[in-house]
Amino acid sequence: MASIIDEKRLVRFILRETTEDEDKDIIGWASQAETNREELRLFYETYKLSTHDQLSTKINVDQEWDEFYSRRLTQSKAPKSIFFQASKKWINIAASVLILISIGFAGLQTYRLSHIEKSGHQLLTVRVPSGEKSNLVLPDGSVVWLNSESILSYNVDNPRKVNLSGEGYFDITKDPKHPFVVETLSGMNIRVLGTQFNVRNYENEPFEATLDEGKIELFGKRLSQDQAIKPGEQAILENGTLKIREVDPAMYSVWRNNELKFEDITFAELVPRIERWYGVKVELDPALANRDYFTMTIKTESIRELFKMMQLTSNFKYEINGSHVQLKPN
Repeated sequence: MASIIDEKRLVRFILRETTEDEDKDIIGWASQAETNREELRLFYETYKLSTHDQLSTKINVDQEWDEFYSRRLTQSKAPKSIFFQASKKWINIAASVLILISIGFAGLQTYRLSHIEKSGHQLLTVRVPSGEKSNLVLPDGSVVWLNSESILSYNVDNPRKVNLSGEGYFDITKDPKHPFVVETLSGMNIRVLGTQFNVRNYENEPFEATLDEGKIELFGKRLSQDQAIKPGEQAILENGTLKIREVDPAMYSVWRNNELKFEDITFAELVPRIERWYGVKVELDPALANRDYFTMTIKTESIRELFKMMQLTSNFKYEINGSHVQLKPN
């Protein structure tokens, strides 16, 4: 494969006219180095800027979305791109038809089983199944990593306001005129300008926001007034009470690097994380729920290796039948 992809082929790639083998060549070339990805992004942006008036008069959004979705998603090929400011009509077309180009190369392997769907004409939703992870680049250039069983949705007319269910790590592009907002199931919302933070908000679990860099503000119906969070702080909403504590932020976002760390947590707290990490269903005996506490790091260990590590400090037994796991006292 040539080190530089022919520009004519890149144009055909953007226009979705390339063959499957040509797609593999381009994706492989772009995956080799960040400089190649940057070249593709700049080429794509330049091409769009020079042709958007012509394209916007010829593209049928719904029809093109269906064709693009079917071809790109099933092949799991999705280069990323930096979105740009243009006419509102072209923004809608680009967001609808070319949204898959916003998925980062770094997430191709974990994104493979993720799902992007279009609801109506404007709402876009990314779903990550159990046992998988994903990352994507939003139209404003902000990067989002999504953990297992997470859902992210946003309106293409306002990509700086997203709704999150599950867990996500956000690296937000700064735009003072347009604050970025994350809405969650708990009713707790986050307002930012440009910063890096982790949000955890699975159903029936406490809301948790951990700040790496910059500044975030919590707001919503659960708070009487906005609450600012500083780097190195974590906000937890549990049983209707918001608590702020100092933490090591890196510990709460290592899942992006295929690591899972936990500190002094019970079986009851650990089970949901095991289910999402390994894509299994765990049946926990109530007698174990709050009996012991665990602190460890999981990287490439199998679920059996995990349980053997836990058995070094806890007296329990386990049974694994396919994707079903039982944990019982000895």
